[in-house]
Amino acid sequence: MKTPIFPDENYSASVKEVILPYLDSVRKGPEGFFERAPGERIRYERFRTDQQPAKGEVVVFHGYTEGITKFYECLYYFLKEGYDVSMMEHRGHGRSYKLTQDRFKVVLPSERDMMDDMHYFVTEIVLKDVVPGVQGGKGSSGASAGHAGKPLFLYGHSMGGGLGARFIEEWPDIFDRAILTSPMLELNGGHVPKRLTALVASRVIAHGRGEGLIPGAVPFNPDDPDGDFANSCATSRDRYAWYQQYQLDNPDYQTSATTWITALTFYSITKDATTPIKCAAVKHPVLVFQADSDNMVEDGGQQRFIQRIPEGLGTLVRIPGSKHEIFRSTTDVLEKYWPIVFDFLEGKEIPKELVKEVPRPRAFRRAAR
Repeated sequence: MKTPIFPDENYSASVKEVILPYLDSVRKGPEGFFERAPGERIRYERFRTDQQPAKGEVVVFHGYTEGITKFYECLYYFLKEGYDVSMMEHRGHGRSYKLTQDRFKVVLPSERDMMDDMHYFVTEIVLKDVVPGVQGGKGSSGASAGHAGKPLFLYGHSMGGGLGARFIEEWPDIFDRAILTSPMLELNGGHVPKRLTALVASRVIAHGRGEGLIPGAVPFNPDDPDGDFANSCATSRDRYAWYQQYQLDNPDYQTSATTWITALTFYSITKDATTPIKCAAVKHPVLVFQADSDNMVEDGGQQRFIQRIPEGLGTLVRIPGSKHEIFRSTTDVLEKYWPIVFDFLEGKEIPKELVKEVPRPRAFRRAAR
């Protein structure tokens, strides 16, 4: 990796003076929207690296209660390293379609809808190289000459990583490589069994209270300018502070509170993503990053996924000094994280001392013979 990592100090100035101007200079037209279903607009942005020909294109899937802007630093690194980038905002998030008028709640009733949104975005927008704002296509978009057969890569964080795992299981021939960073493959439910949570959620939904908040869900507080860094998923206070201010200034990005409907959908995603028969469908290399201290997802689901995909395709790397949002770690941690990302995309072998060994169960070893 040749691009230097931004220091924690004066991070807001780096975003304003370097990251945002650069992204504006390489953005493919204005923001775009697609409608897979009438009235359900999904927002996206596309970028073309200034280092052509591109090494490939990275499709980024964000995590729960996030949006495109939170990943601008990540997009900057991909672009500077020679990759085109495309990113959508999942339904229920940002300026994409939402089922509720309550801007603090997230209501996600269907794993299938989210999967189909992603598939449509990749096949109808990215692979057809639709440029927002160009006349002639669906809605306000039109197709250009095409994707030109360049390699396609997936980068998914948390919820986006769990959905990314489901994507490469269901459509295994689309992406050449996938990176799942702190993927949501098993939720951290504390001492409450996951199946019990799912059962309770089903009962609550059946009684018409599915849009109610689960215990412990706390709406975003627009009157608190500092937020709660100590209990956040980031370790870089400066990176946290920049996005906290962005949320304060942009109410569409203040989604934060989990509903019973969403909890049940997440149970479905994590269960499906780690089912052996689905894992067995994966065809291309997958790199899974595991945070050092993660209070959002459990390590076990990530390890089961690596165990259950075909042998030789999965690599698990644990990043010391990180929390759930590895991409919002302090600079010293990011200087170790990002080179591994780009080595993997370029097909280089990850040094063995960085890889966390995950023994395959005997049943899987026998099946592979």
